[in-house]
Amino acid sequence: MKLNTLLDCVENSQITINGSWRSLSVHRTVIFTGEGSITIGDNVQIKSGAVIYGGTDIGDDTIIGHNAVIEHDCQLGRGVFIGNGCTLRPETVVGNECTLGHLSVVEGCTTIGNGSLIHAQCHITKGVTIGNNVFIAPLFVGANDPVMQHRRCMVFGKFKPTGYRIGDNARIGISVSVLPGVSIGSNAVIGAGSLVTCDIPAGQVWMGSPASYRRDVPPEEYLID
Repeated sequence: MKLNTLLDCVENSQITINGSWRSLSVHRTVIFTGEGSITIGDNVQIKSGAVIYGGTDIGDDTIIGHNAVIEHDCQLGRGVFIGNGCTLRPETVVGNECTLGHLSVVEGCTTIGNGSLIHAQCHITKGVTIGNNVFIAPLFVGANDPVMQHRRCMVFGKFKPTGYRIGDNARIGISVSVLPGVSIGSNAVIGAGSLVTCDIPAGQVWMGSPASYRRDVPPEEYLID
C-alpha cells in the first residue's frame, strides 16, 4: 500500500483542490493512500495523523480531526466535522453540516442526512440510513446481524447486513442500543439506556429495556424540514 503526502498526490493528479490553496490546512503527517482520485473543497482542515483513502470527496468548510480514517469512496458534504479518531468505512455518505463526535465509527454503506449530530463513541453499523437533523447522544450502538452468524456461513449463508433506519429529526439518548432491521420514525424520541427491539412510530417517546411507548412528542418540539 503506497502512502503519499498531499504534494505527491497533487503532482500525480490523484487529488483535485476545489478552492484556494491559501484556505487549505493539511497537516504534514496526513496520509493519502489507495486507488482513485480525491477531491478536496475550499477551506478544508485535515488534522495530524489522519488517513484519507482514494475515491473520497471532501466538501467545503469541512474539518477532519486528528487520527481520523476516511476509507474508500466516502462522501463528506459541506461544513462537516469529523472528530478525532473517527473511522468511516467504505461508501459512507455524510450530508451537509453534520457532526461525528470523537472516536465514533461508521461501518460503511451508510447514509447520514444533512444537519445530523452524532456524538462521541457511537457505533453505526453497515447498511444504515440516518435522516436529516437526527440527534444521537454518546455511546449509541446499533446492530445489523440478527443471528450473530460469526464464522457460521455453512448454516446461515453469506452475511448480508440487516440495517436499521432512523427518520428525520429523531432524537436518541445516551447509551441506546438498536437491533437489526428496526425503523425509528421521524421526530421520535428514545430515552437514555433503552434497548429498541421493534419499529417506533413517528412522533412518539419510547424508553426502557425493551423500549415501550410512554407518550407522544409535543407538536411544538417537531422539526419540519
